[in-house]
Amino acid sequence: MTPNLNIHNLSSLGQEFTAEDVEYLAYQDCVVKSGIDPGIYRLCFEPASGRPVYDLLFRDTDPTTNSSSGSAQAKRNYTKCEKAIGWISTNGRFRQLVGEPLAFDIKEEKSKGFGKKSAEKLEPRRYHQPYGKPLEIFLPRVTVAIWELVAVKAGLSMPEFPVIGLDGEALGFWDWVLETDCPIIITEGEKKAAALISRGYAAIGLPGIHTGYRVTEWGDWVTKPDGTQYQKAKARELQAILQRFDTAERQITILFDYRVGDYSNSPEFKAATTLSKLFKNAIAKIGKLPGPHKGVDDFLVAGGDIDAVISAALPPTSEDWQLKKWLRLRGFTPDIKINSKYFDAPAPESGTVTAVQSGLGTGKTYWAGAKIASDARGLQINLGYRNSLLLQQCEKWGSYHFDEHNGWQFIKDPDARLSLCVDSLLKLPLKMFEDAVEHVRGMTVILDESVSVIKHLLQSRTLLGKRIEILERLEIICKLADRVVLMDGNQSNIVVDYIAEISGKPSVKIQNTFTGETPPIFFVDAGKKSKKWLSAEILKSRCPVVATDSLKDAEAFARQLEKTHGRGKLLTSKTATKAEVKEFLKDPDAYIKKYGLAWIVYTPTAESGIDISIQNIDISTQNYFSDVFCWFVGVLGVDECIQMSRRVRHPERIIILCPERGLTKKNTGGIFEAEIIKALSEFEDTEARLLIKDESQLQKVREDLAAQIVTPHTIMWAKLQAKAELERRHLKKYLLTAFELAGYSVQCVTPAECDYEGHATAKEECKDIEAQEIFNAPDIELSEALEIKRNFKATWEDRCKAIKFFLKARLPGIEDSALWSWEFVRRVRFDERSLLSQLDAAWQFNNPEDSEYLQRHKFLADRQEFLGDFSDRYLKIRALQVLGLEKFLDSSKDWRGDDLEVVEVYERCKKKAVAKLLGHPGKMKPMQWLNKLLSLIGCKLVGRRTKQNGVLHWTYSFSEELSTPVNWDELTTFTAKRQAKKIAELKEAELIATQALEVVLSPAVCDTSLGEVRTLPDIEVEPPIQPQIAEAPIANRTGWVSHWGKWVAAKVIGWCENGTRYRILYQTKCGEWIEALAFPSQMRWGPTLENQPQ
Repeated sequence: MTPNLNIHNLSSLGQEFTAEDVEYLAYQDCVVKSGIDPGIYRLCFEPASGRPVYDLLFRDTDPTTNSSSGSAQAKRNYTKCEKAIGWISTNGRFRQLVGEPLAFDIKEEKSKGFGKKSAEKLEPRRYHQPYGKPLEIFLPRVTVAIWELVAVKAGLSMPEFPVIGLDGEALGFWDWVLETDCPIIITEGEKKAAALISRGYAAIGLPGIHTGYRVTEWGDWVTKPDGTQYQKAKARELQAILQRFDTAERQITILFDYRVGDYSNSPEFKAATTLSKLFKNAIAKIGKLPGPHKGVDDFLVAGGDIDAVISAALPPTSEDWQLKKWLRLRGFTPDIKINSKYFDAPAPESGTVTAVQSGLGTGKTYWAGAKIASDARGLQINLGYRNSLLLQQCEKWGSYHFDEHNGWQFIKDPDARLSLCVDSLLKLPLKMFEDAVEHVRGMTVILDESVSVIKHLLQSRTLLGKRIEILERLEIICKLADRVVLMDGNQSNIVVDYIAEISGKPSVKIQNTFTGETPPIFFVDAGKKSKKWLSAEILKSRCPVVATDSLKDAEAFARQLEKTHGRGKLLTSKTATKAEVKEFLKDPDAYIKKYGLAWIVYTPTAESGIDISIQNIDISTQNYFSDVFCWFVGVLGVDECIQMSRRVRHPERIIILCPERGLTKKNTGGIFEAEIIKALSEFEDTEARLLIKDESQLQKVREDLAAQIVTPHTIMWAKLQAKAELERRHLKKYLLTAFELAGYSVQCVTPAECDYEGHATAKEECKDIEAQEIFNAPDIELSEALEIKRNFKATWEDRCKAIKFFLKARLPGIEDSALWSWEFVRRVRFDERSLLSQLDAAWQFNNPEDSEYLQRHKFLADRQEFLGDFSDRYLKIRALQVLGLEKFLDSSKDWRGDDLEVVEVYERCKKKAVAKLLGHPGKMKPMQWLNKLLSLIGCKLVGRRTKQNGVLHWTYSFSEELSTPVNWDELTTFTAKRQAKKIAELKEAELIATQALEVVLSPAVCDTSLGEVRTLPDIEVEPPIQPQIAEAPIANRTGWVSHWGKWVAAKVIGWCENGTRYRILYQTKCGEWIEALAFPSQMRWGPTLENQPQ
């Protein structure tokens, strides 16, 4: 009679069950549910309950007594085993199917958000093994029939007379697999391996995804941001049983469980990657199940095509894996598809995030104006990342730019139309959102070029020091908004999902698939020969457009084209503030018709928002612009390159020069988001431990860090970092792929031989001109330099003044030396761009105590730093010190590449922890790598050939004249002077219980413009809190405080309780007075800025 048992009901059966019940449940689980051949089942799985389970799990570890009844613990364990039903596999593991759980596992459930801690819950353990005994890898026992099936699948012959055991096992099967180089699948779990081998695939089952290898060398203990610790594995090797199968040419497929989402970020993929790399001879690949079935046994039972999965398996580091990951990060899966020359859709619904992907020139901006901006009801905030684009939107949508049009005056207007850069979000008063008045709760937020906006928001250096506050403000705005609209020709799921998560709203994704007529695209190599050829071709073009991510190349082309073609237009960050450029940007086609431009050259200043659609009226004639030449040097990513290439809508062809790899800095953590976050959080934790001695303060830093790494902002930043790293590695290939996916006809061409040097000469001339403009700029004071630095409307002439000021400030006293010349300006800006950073690094290296002092002050002042903004510079210098590089700077010693000290540095840098920080030597030779490390501090060892015993050798030494840049000693004195002044100011401030750092302010202000002469109002204040030091009374003094680089009217209330900072009132542009704290060094006294004491 069939027992009335349900294998999926895991409740206790009590003691009333029979051997048939146990057999039935085990058979159902293995044969019926997982599709295991009955013969394999009988050989590999033993139905078990009671004593067999107890003998396996507890007999060797339970305490014993002299009595025959045994210990109390043994009785409890045996009672539980009597109620447990399952099976025991031949590698000694018990799978419990029914009964009271024998043990529990603790599962952590992570909670997202600042200050939220992870929760824990108990789950019944499914698989059990004897305590204290090593896990065994499962090699299924097989029948002759299965052996024959495996041989046929692999195309191999088997023994004519295989030996068969008494229980029906075909003996010698795994020896045959070893000898014949039969392909192998490695999976997790006994049932999955048995299911695979039942279908003719030699399969090995691991008892866990990390059990295919063992750690042979342990590293340091690492404290995670949540306070828990783990020990780093420095070296691993395959388990002995797997080493036997690591033979040349053997195909090994690692196939773990399916995971929803990006599989390359899953624990399964990472474990499979580690395992695959340990096979030194076999060809190891990673397979991925298509889902939704989690395990390969479920996939097989459902009729899945396992052959297709195996054939699609790839090495973990292959370019195909990386390409697939990049496509996922860039992908967009619409809810609605349309195909229209001009985008059109209903107005975005209330309570949603509406995301639009529509190609360049398909009218997204017009649609937004007609369906969104035209609705006069409710507040509308348009966020961007370039003010030039925002100003164009203002013209089209009737919006007021927050600064250019004094839009701040309308923040209380319930129907205001405001446009501002995300950098300026803190200018929106926090009180505006805290009150959450009706018009704020019903507002519409628009992000045009949304992918670029989010990239700028999370990665741009213009947000350093205030990124966390800005991200929090964006989150508040998106949550309060009635609807959020995202528009971009390169719209992606990751951006949409990010905004949907921080806003708490569902997304509606709309894609316009229209491509229209696309010009042919020609890719040329980025070698020196190609550059000469293409620069000559540009000058031959009838009416060319040049798009480049290099300012100096742009200026050089404009310089040449003006001579050969006549009047044109150069659009760069230098020219963007000129009146004629503003006129052009407002309506490019009208400007071209009016002035008849013969050429256009532009940089990323015109990356987005510019639409040049002019065509000749006579369709029988050629288009107005003949060619678009894209001269990319590797600064931009794929999306930005595409944007730049399509600003002109109707060229006859597009010619693209693009390097194979990008120029951006190699990403810490590689291409996996979790690894990127882990690497930076470990660096920041290490720096905190080095600098903070107070345990409670250190713990607070760690808690803040632990809270930050799980926020949507940090995770989104890591995804952008992973995408950028993939594009850095494969820039040209991915750009070409993106054009092909967009429907363009793409060809690769080989340039002809060319010896044209005109462009290179013009480029050098442009460098000279810029250096001279900076050198000859008038001298200004700090306040004016700060104002220019933050003013997006500043002219190039004004920017030259600021650049000159900050250069001299970085090398105080240089203007009084013979070094100060326009040639020196050129040297540090173009010829030796790393010179200034090398000077700073060398000072840190040679002054470790002072360096630590300054870094500690900086670290404590930047407590709310965004993880992505963390700089590992200090840690790199500490690493160089730990490696003992100072011994190589002794000019009395000679070194060879095989010297023990040189090789030791080389080998230590191969260790994972050091390589993450300083990079991996790769194929470099030891001496070559050593010089690369020394270059961080501006040094190198100079080589010379010497003869020893008749054999020539290279020896290297530190030379006072040749091992450092020109004028190094004199330049280091300027750096030392600056650092000494900084230290003296800090220590002096400490003596009077103050710290010369930056103002600590409440968020959200609108500041006054620098240089505006105003009289401070008379404000009534509370009696002051007396400071703890002897100093003249400070209360009621009026002056100015520096906030975000501007001087703001302020009045002192008194001292804070600790006597370290002033309590002040400062005035916003909106006329409000807000209380804050400020360090004395940030104050300027006097009724006006004009007559303040210097």
